[in-house]
Amino acid sequence: MSRNKMIDVIKGISILMVIADHFDMVIPTQSVYLQAIEHSFFMTYMVGQAVPFFVLISGYLLAESFEKNKIVSIDEAYQGTFMMKRCLRLYIPWIPVWLLFCFENMAGRGGMGAAFRKCLDIFFRGIEPGGYYIVIVLQLYFIFPVVFHVVKKYFIKGCMFFFLLQLLYEISKDAFFMSERSYKYHIFGYVFLLAMGVYFALYGARIKKYVPVLMIVAGILGTQARMAGVPIITAIFNDTDKRTLFGNLYVGGVFYYLYQWKGRIRFYPLELAGRASYSIMIVQSFVFGVLHNQMSFFSETENVWFAVAQMTGISIFGGIVYYYVFEVWCTKKITGLLTGSKQSGLQTGKVLLRYGAAIMCL
Repeated sequence: MSRNKMIDVIKGISILMVIADHFDMVIPTQSVYLQAIEHSFFMTYMVGQAVPFFVLISGYLLAESFEKNKIVSIDEAYQGTFMMKRCLRLYIPWIPVWLLFCFENMAGRGGMGAAFRKCLDIFFRGIEPGGYYIVIVLQLYFIFPVVFHVVKKYFIKGCMFFFLLQLLYEISKDAFFMSERSYKYHIFGYVFLLAMGVYFALYGARIKKYVPVLMIVAGILGTQARMAGVPIITAIFNDTDKRTLFGNLYVGGVFYYLYQWKGRIRFYPLELAGRASYSIMIVQSFVFGVLHNQMSFFSETENVWFAVAQMTGISIFGGIVYYYVFEVWCTKKITGLLTGSKQSGLQTGKVLLRYGAAIMCL
């Protein structure tokens, strides 16, 4: 199966949107620029939907991988080295930046005990901004086999099941007084995206051309109604986050049209950024979350846009270098060593399964 270059382009655009979403950490909140674009189409439907695009793409690519590897049961998905390799690919590239964070944190004040606890917490929860994506992906890996087999067996009814499950989650977050931080750390806010990714991968050819148009329209109307304060909408979706079910519908409709273009649209810089998007995300978290507060040439520059340009450049180009060193070379070597033996792979896979289940309960 040839690689769909359009997927890389979408990921490349999305990672640029992730970086743009964190400009407010550098630009003063009272900036006229930020106030002008806060509710613009760009912020709501591009920047605000970057992570949902990544989750949907993950569902799409994992579904293709399951089909390619002929994984026909849930048990097969959790056994052997298949799940193990994905967990290693998630955490091995993250460890170098995590160690840098630990070094920086332990060099500060507060004592070694407090620093150690904070470093341990950051390992599981990531560095903000954007670090929560690591936790989302880990949960995604462990819930995906269930999503895949439900959608594969029940088709559109399976998608509707996960739509209703996410709707229930949206409603319950207020009933249980869930904070915004807790809300975005759980995969249940993204399960419908996963289901759509699976459906597009398996049954995309069956979708009528007008259905994605209806999804986009419904997504925009619902989002605008929530932002306008329509009572029945805000009663359920009263958070300030743009990544609600309405946004998911919009993302699904747009993705349906984009991914079919395949090799007809080629732009190598975006394709490269797309392939390196995970490494770029890791580097930008460190740049915006740590370096911005510690490095004087970021925090004391008079021209805030110059600081933004510096941090964006370091995030992108540093992330690409990081990708080739840690995500391609190091991860490949370490994964090969740990999965070289089938028996060791089975044992390690069982440990990772227990670890993943524990993380989802946190």
